[in-house]
Amino acid sequence: EYAIAERNKRGVYTFSAGESELQMSEDYRNNAQHIQEKYPHTAEIYFYLSDSYKWDAEQERKRAENEF
Repeated sequence: EYAIAERNKRGVYTFSAGESELQMSEDYRNNAQHIQEKYPHTAEIYFYLSDSYKWDAEQERKRAENEF
């Protein structure tokens, strides 16, 4: 599935308390909004990825708050 391949492309990353995940979420959402009218099915995938990275960002932020 394309969404899984996109998430796996990220590879290894450093802990950022959710900041990098939030940026990726915003990037995917912006991409989805730009293509939504012409490519609605692809936009759905990008919206899903955006939501997924936003959830990750929230989890990372919570983890950072608990560790400090």
